[in-house]
Amino acid sequence: MLRFLPLAGLTATSAALLLGACGGSGNDTGVSPGGDSPAAVSSLFTGGEGAEQADLRKAASPASTPLPPEPRQAIARAAELFGHQPFRMAFLVNMEERGLGTVGGTLTIAAKGAKSRATLEGTYAGHDGAIAVAREPGADYLCIDGQGQQACLKTKPDAISPVPLPVALELPAMLQALADDSSATFAPANGYRAGGRSGHCWKVTASNVVATICVADSDGALLMYEGALRGAKGSIRLKEFEKSASDGDVKPPYEVTELPGY
Repeated sequence: MLRFLPLAGLTATSAALLLGACGGSGNDTGVSPGGDSPAAVSSLFTGGEGAEQADLRKAASPASTPLPPEPRQAIARAAELFGHQPFRMAFLVNMEERGLGTVGGTLTIAAKGAKSRATLEGTYAGHDGAIAVAREPGADYLCIDGQGQQACLKTKPDAISPVPLPVALELPAMLQALADDSSATFAPANGYRAGGRSGHCWKVTASNVVATICVADSDGALLMYEGALRGAKGSIRLKEFEKSASDGDVKPPYEVTELPGY
C-alpha cells in the first residue's frame, strides 16, 4: 500500500524518500484518487496517449450541437473540449476524499501546443499548498508546493504517480470514461449557470458515480460536477473559461528534479 508524504516539497531528498516508500523506481502500486487503480500523469488529459498525438488538437472548436443535447453526447462533448487547445479553464473545487480528507481550492487546467498542465491550489491532505501535473512530449511532471518547499519531479511518459492524486486532477479523463460507460443512466435536473454560461443538467448513475453533471449550451463546457466518485464526494464548478493560454500556464511551475530510473 502506498504511503503518502503530505505536501512535502519534492526536493531530491524528499523525492527519494517518497519513491522509496512506493517500493523504488520500479514501483507499480501507485494510487489514483480513491485508491482504486494506478493513475499515470499523462492519462489525466488524454487517456494515456502521448502529447504528440492529436488529442490536443489546435484551433477548431467542437462542432455545434443542437441543444438540449442527448446527455451522453453532451458529456462526451465536454470531455472533448479539453482536447481543443489553446485553452485555460478554472474550477472551484470542494471535495472530501478517502485518504486525503478535505480537498478544496481552485483547479486550473490549461493547454497550449503539445503542452498541458492541471494545477490544484488550496487545501490538500490537511495542508495549504498546491499540486500540479504537467506534460510535454517525452516527459510528465508531478509538482508540489507545500510546507515551505516547491519542486517538480520529472518522470517518463505514463509513469505511475508516486502519491495519491486528487480526483479533480482527473477531470477530463473522468468525463470521457463516464461518456463511454454503457451502464450509465441519466435523468433531467434543473439547469445551472456558471462562468457566464447557462446549461442543462442531468442526474447520472454509473460505475462508481452518482452525481449531477451540467454542461453549457453554448460551447459544451463542463459547468458543474456534484456528487460521488470513487471514494470522493463534493463539487467541481466552472469559474472561468478562456480560449487562450500562456507559456507559463503549461510549463512545470517549480524547479525540476530528475531521479535515475524514474
